[in-house]
Amino acid sequence: MSLKKTIILGLILAGLAFYILRVELPRDEQKEKEDQIFSAYSRKSIASVELSRGSTSFVIKNNNPQISVQDQESKEENDKNADDSAPAKDWELPELPGADLDHGSLNSLLTSLLDLKVGKAIPKEEVDSDLGVYGLREPAAKAKVKVMTAAGEKIYGLAFGKKNEYIAKRYLRISKEGSDNSEGEIYLINEGLYSAVAKDRKDFRKKNPIDFLDSDLRKIALATKETALEFSSQETKSEGMTMPRWKISSVNGESVSYLASDPAVSELTRLTRNLRATDFVDGEAAKPEAFGLDKPDLSLSLEFKEESKKGPIEAKLARYQAAAAGSKENEKSAAPKSVYLSIKDSSSLFLLEGDQIDSIAKPFENFREKRIFRFPADKVTKVEVKGPGANTLTLEKEGGNWRLNGDAGDPVFINQFLEDLARIEAERFLKAGEKPKLDNPTFEVTLNFGDKAAGTLKVGAAAELDDKKEAKSYYACSHDCAEVFVIAAEALKKAQPSADKLRPVATPVPAATAEATAAP
Repeated sequence: MSLKKTIILGLILAGLAFYILRVELPRDEQKEKEDQIFSAYSRKSIASVELSRGSTSFVIKNNNPQISVQDQESKEENDKNADDSAPAKDWELPELPGADLDHGSLNSLLTSLLDLKVGKAIPKEEVDSDLGVYGLREPAAKAKVKVMTAAGEKIYGLAFGKKNEYIAKRYLRISKEGSDNSEGEIYLINEGLYSAVAKDRKDFRKKNPIDFLDSDLRKIALATKETALEFSSQETKSEGMTMPRWKISSVNGESVSYLASDPAVSELTRLTRNLRATDFVDGEAAKPEAFGLDKPDLSLSLEFKEESKKGPIEAKLARYQAAAAGSKENEKSAAPKSVYLSIKDSSSLFLLEGDQIDSIAKPFENFREKRIFRFPADKVTKVEVKGPGANTLTLEKEGGNWRLNGDAGDPVFINQFLEDLARIEAERFLKAGEKPKLDNPTFEVTLNFGDKAAGTLKVGAAAELDDKKEAKSYYACSHDCAEVFVIAAEALKKAQPSADKLRPVATPVPAATAEATAAP
């Protein structure tokens, strides 16, 4: 190909590229904007949405509407920078002031409105005079959308007709109040917006009434008709030892200091956070005493750290069984009881899904920590073990190697000993009036993490004897011995080392080698 032809071909390709970029693509983009009814608006400029189905209707109102951003680039940047939590925070149901909205349902509605694409309207001359053909004589759902613009408020009316099963699209009539075409035009649209609109008021309400982060909690209190417990958060580390995050600070009004099981408390908070409402009781009907909440089966109180800037939550749960239809007031139906929830400062009551009362309010001992000597085995630098009589072992880590009473120790067996020690669990807790005996320890272990002795486990006298008068279990305590446990004899035996077990195993010399060495 000659240079002249190459240059001409290059100019043609450059001109084609310029046409596509500057003419064809902008034309397609403009066409897409025209197809989007609400393309000139952002979610912040929507002032309210009124949804209707049949004879029921309700309004969702934006308490902080803003003038619409007219150019698409600024609109997209505005939405991109918007706080994702803003919709649920700024919007409300005017009939239920203070009721929290469901972020997912609200977000779905606003996004579906802004993304609505309609294409071409059905030509007026082709529209049947009987709107029932399109399901628009009595629409399946209606929406009235108010938006804020620089020129004032604009109102759009959306009426959803029936679904055209042949093309899997739904008829939609859109009208604009104050326009020359107030009767509106009919389009065929995808199902997305209808799915977001065809909901009841309760579908837009937050289903998880108790919302919090575990890391923000400072104190938890729960009370049933039999038991009252309080949990307080504490430092999780103490001089190298690993401490539970929670402690039980009160039992039935009496101050105590028991270590709490972190998994058990986490389960309590998870179940509380996941309480889910299936329906709501509002207005004059929301009387706590009418649903047994004046004498609750469970009371919960959550207090939060100051830095979380979150106020306390006080909740009550009660099982309630309504009288069967047509029965006398004092006759109860055979149906299972429902569980209702009330929250202080909320004007609504919540009908909960399922019954989690017993799962949250477990017996006191289920919340107690059973691992009595928790520590990171790989951080230990020195161990001093005192057994019966004068039997004492000292383990020290030097340069990554363990030494036993000054001699080499077996790292595998020593590490296993430490792991077993860290896994000792209580077989049971002290009974009422039981007096533990720890004056003359049967077994005592002191751990160092660096230069300081950071943790001590003491095992005292036998707590129970078997038929052969041998110990079945022992009293034990750790740290400051503020809490005494009973551990099984088998657990102690497993964690109680002997010097022989912790020394390196001598490798026997093969017989042939021994004979060769002994030969003259």
